[in-house]
Amino acid sequence: MAEQKNIFVGWVGPSNKLSAPRFDAQRAHNCFVETNPLGMGKEQQTGVLLSRPGLRPRASLFGGEIRGMHAVSNGGHQYAVAGSRVYASTDNFVTSTLIGIISTSSGPVSFADNGASNGAPTVIMVDGVAGYRWSEATPTDFAMITTTTDPGWRRASTITFQDRYFIANQVDTDSFFVSDVNAPTFSESTDAAKSGYGDKIVAVISNNRTLYLLGEKTLETWWNTGTSAVLPFTRIDGQFSNTGCAAGATVRKLADMFFWVGPNEQGGPIVYAMKGTPSRISNHAVELSLQSLTAEQLATATAWTYQENGHFFYLLCADGLDTTWVYDVSTNLWHERRSFDGQNGQTRHLADCGIFANGETLCGSHMNNENNGAIYVLDQTYRYDDTYPILWLRASPHLSSALNNQSVFMLQLDCQAGQADLTGTSAAIDPHLTLRVSKDGGQTWGLPKKAALGKTGRWQTRQRWHRLGYGRDFVFEVSCTDPVDVQVLSAWLVIDGGNS
Repeated sequence: MAEQKNIFVGWVGPSNKLSAPRFDAQRAHNCFVETNPLGMGKEQQTGVLLSRPGLRPRASLFGGEIRGMHAVSNGGHQYAVAGSRVYASTDNFVTSTLIGIISTSSGPVSFADNGASNGAPTVIMVDGVAGYRWSEATPTDFAMITTTTDPGWRRASTITFQDRYFIANQVDTDSFFVSDVNAPTFSESTDAAKSGYGDKIVAVISNNRTLYLLGEKTLETWWNTGTSAVLPFTRIDGQFSNTGCAAGATVRKLADMFFWVGPNEQGGPIVYAMKGTPSRISNHAVELSLQSLTAEQLATATAWTYQENGHFFYLLCADGLDTTWVYDVSTNLWHERRSFDGQNGQTRHLADCGIFANGETLCGSHMNNENNGAIYVLDQTYRYDDTYPILWLRASPHLSSALNNQSVFMLQLDCQAGQADLTGTSAAIDPHLTLRVSKDGGQTWGLPKKAALGKTGRWQTRQRWHRLGYGRDFVFEVSCTDPVDVQVLSAWLVIDGGNS
C-alpha cells in the first residue's frame, strides 16, 4: 500500500526570518529559487532550490581588501583596487600590473569610463578624497587629478558618464559637476545644485540616458537639454521623490533599472529599485537586518550585481552583517549568501564587488588575508568558497495545524542525487544532508540526523528521515557542506494529526 504522503507547501522558498520567528522563520542560505511560472515542473511544482556558485580563486593582490572593480566598456582592461593599490589586467587577473597608489586604503571606490569609439577610453576613479585618471592605451599614466591642471575638479565619491560628459557629486554638498564636453578634463567650473531640496548628494548615476541625483533625503532626475556646452543638464520637472540614499556604493544598475539602499521621509533603511519611481523591493527580514547597523556601517555598505542563466542578482553587503542579502529580479525573492572565513566560522559572502569580463564574472573579497586581497571567479561547477566548504541550508516554513499536536512519521525530500563528482572531486565522496527538527517553532533544535545524497551515479538514492516526533509547531532545517550541487525540488510528509 502506498504511503499517504502530503506535499510540504512552501518548502521551496526565500529567506524571510522575521522579528516574530514564531510567525515565519524560513531561511535560504547559499541557495535560491528558480521558478516554472506555468507550474509544470515535477508534481506541478512551481520552483526548485538551486545552489549558488562557488568562488574559484583567480588572484591574490597585495595591498588589502578589494575595494572596487571595473571592466572597461570597450572590452579592454579590468581594474581592481586592493587597499591603496590599483591594478590593471587584460586577462581577468591571471596576470596583473600595479599602475598606481592612492591616498586612501579603505572604503568603496567608484569608476567610470567614456567608452571612446574613436580612440582609447579614459578611466576616472574617485574614492571620496581624490580623483585619478588614466588612458586605456597606457594605464601606467595613472595620475591624481588636481585643480592645477583641472580647475573645475571637485572632491567626489561617485562618478558616472553620460552623453560625452563625466559627472560626479561634490562631497558634502548638494552640488554635482561635469567634465568638458567629449573630454576627460575639467577646465571650467561647472557646479550645479539640486534645486528641489538642498540635501547633500550621496551618489550620481546615469541610467537610460537620465541623470539621477540621489541625496540624503530626496532624489532628482536631470536630462541633457543641450542648452549649454558647459552645463547641458537641466532638472526634469515632475520627477522629484522624497526618497533618499543612505549609501552611495549601494547604487547599482541591473536589468535596465538601478537599485539602492535609502530612507524616505518616514525612516528606513529600505532597498529600492527605480521603476519609473522608487519602488520598495526589500522585505521585512532584510530591513530588520539593515536596522541593526550603525550609521557608519550603513553609510559604507556596498552592493554589486551580476546575471547568470536569466537570474539578475543584486548583492547587498555591509560590515556588521553576518550575511549578504541577495535579491533576484527574475523571482522578486531574497536569499542569503554566507561563507566560512577560516577563523570565525560563518560570515557574510566573501565577495563585496564584482564585474563581468571576457565571459567570466569576477569578484573581489572584503577579507584581508596577510595584506592580500583575493580575486575570485564565480563558478557554478566549483563547490567551495576559495578552499572552504559552502554551507547549503534551508529552514522551512512552520508546520502547524490549529496548534494541535501532530506526529511526524517521515520527511522525504525530492533531490537531484548521485552527482558527487560534479566539480571534479573524487567519485568516492559520499555526500549527506543533515536534518535538525524544532518542535517549538524554531526556538530550540533536536540532534542532527543524516540522510545520504548519493554517491556518483546513484540517482535513485532517497533522502528520508523517520520518526521525527510529536509537537504543535515544527520547523525543519536541512543543510549540506559536502562539495556537491544541491538541488531540492520538494518535500513530502507523513503526519498524523493528534489531539489538542
